[in-house]
Amino acid sequence: MTDIDDSTVSKAETSSYLVGIYGGYGFSANVQIDGYLAYSGVDYDVNTTSFDTDRWLAGFAISDQVAIASGTLEHRVRFFGSWEDFPAGVAGIPGGTTEQYRVSVGMRHEWNAMLPETYMRPWASLDLEYGRHEDTNNLQSDFVAPRLGIGLSGSAGPGNLSASLDVGRTASNVVDSGLEISYNMAF
Repeated sequence: MTDIDDSTVSKAETSSYLVGIYGGYGFSANVQIDGYLAYSGVDYDVNTTSFDTDRWLAGFAISDQVAIASGTLEHRVRFFGSWEDFPAGVAGIPGGTTEQYRVSVGMRHEWNAMLPETYMRPWASLDLEYGRHEDTNNLQSDFVAPRLGIGLSGSAGPGNLSASLDVGRTASNVVDSGLEISYNMAF
C-alpha cells in the first residue's frame, strides 16, 4: 500500500495485488535466459474518488558468465515493460494507458576473494539503461543513464546472506536508489 499526502493539493492511497509467472532456462552452465509476466489489480483512492486499474508487467533477460582470474564476470541484457489502463475522466486523469519501458546492457563482477573473516564475496555492477515513459496525455519522456550497484553475498550461519545498493533512474527526472538485504535458508 502507498500513501501520498500533499496537503496543498491532494491525498492519494493505493493498494494492489500481483500474480504472475516466471520461467528460466540454462542453455549451458554459463548462459541463461529468464522472464516473467505479471498482472496487478490496483485500487486508487484520490481525495474523495476511488477507481481501479489493470497493470501488466513483463521482463526478459539473457546473461552469460565467464570465469576470469579475479572472479566471475557476468554480461547481461535486460528488458522491462509495464502498461496500466486508467479509466477516462476520473480524479482529473485523462483515460488511457501509461507505458514504461527500460532496456539495459551491462555487466556484474563478483570477486573470488572473500572479505576477511567472512564467507562473503563482494560484487559490483554497471549497466547502461535506456528508458521511455508515456503518460495518459501521450507525453513521452526518454532517458539514457547508468545504473551502478555494489553488494555482498555468501554463507552466513545455516543460510545465505546478500545485501546490495543500487542507484539509477526510473524516468528522465527521477533518480532512484535501492537497498536490499535478504537471508535465505533451505529446509
